[in-house]
Amino acid sequence: RCIHGDITRVDSTLSFDVIKASQVIEHALDPVGLMKQLFNQQVSGGYVLIECPNNEGAFWYVKNILRKPFDRMNSYKSLKLKEHLSGFTKTSLRMILEKSGYKIIRCHDYPVRDRRFHHENLLWYPTIRAGLCRSIRLRDSYHFLKSLIPVFDSVSSKLAGRGTHMAILGQKLTDGTQFTNAA
Repeated sequence: RCIHGDITRVDSTLSFDVIKASQVIEHALDPVGLMKQLFNQQVSGGYVLIECPNNEGAFWYVKNILRKPFDRMNSYKSLKLKEHLSGFTKTSLRMILEKSGYKIIRCHDYPVRDRRFHHENLLWYPTIRAGLCRSIRLRDSYHFLKSLIPVFDSVSSKLAGRGTHMAILGQKLTDGTQFTNAA
């Protein structure tokens, strides 16, 4: 059985083998509390897959240099004001999962337009061809420049491990002991 929705509204007596939280943890008021809640609703040996922006992504550094000329002052790194309440690196995300009782199976970055994760990026970032065509039609370089972001991000991810997003897979280790507020 698959349930899609807000974990805080799911019956607390239900437990899950696999939980996926894609682009969620950066919006949580209490990321550690969220992870502990996921842990408490998971069977022993269950898996959790968390995806979120990578605050060490090379694109964020470039974006911060270019955001003023392109009138994009509403965001800094991946921390979009009023949207992203926390920012994470591979190290900090590993620490949160480990603190919450998970063994890390795999943690890696990935670029925008990666078809395995965060599918919305396929819509947000045009292909080079589409960006070039739109820029020619509108006589504006913005769309072509935006289409180059996935190329830059892919190279950054492959060569330096600094892709714009990251995914971490963890496995619940304990026999189901629940976290309390003291944990």
